Amino acid sequence: MNKKHNTTEDLSLSQLTELTGLTPELIRAWERRYGFPTPRRTEGGHRRYNPEEVEALHRAALLVRSGYRARDAVGQAR
Repeated sequence: MNKKHNTTEDLSLSQLTELTGLTPELIRAWERRYGFPTPRRTEGGHRRYNPEEVEALHRAALLVRSGYRARDAVGQAR
């Protein structure tokens, strides 16, 4: 949890949750509510997150943990 991402590879949702500590349900909810993040999809429909999205989600998670409302954290982290 909350590990540093030091690769240029796209990550799966499970890898992203391990790095950020956010739940898959929360990430999907932010995607629906705020249009963030915007992962690409594999042919099978699986989400893949690029390094920029990983860093932005990590920033948003830190802001939420420090007291920001989710909408504001997402806006600042983009």
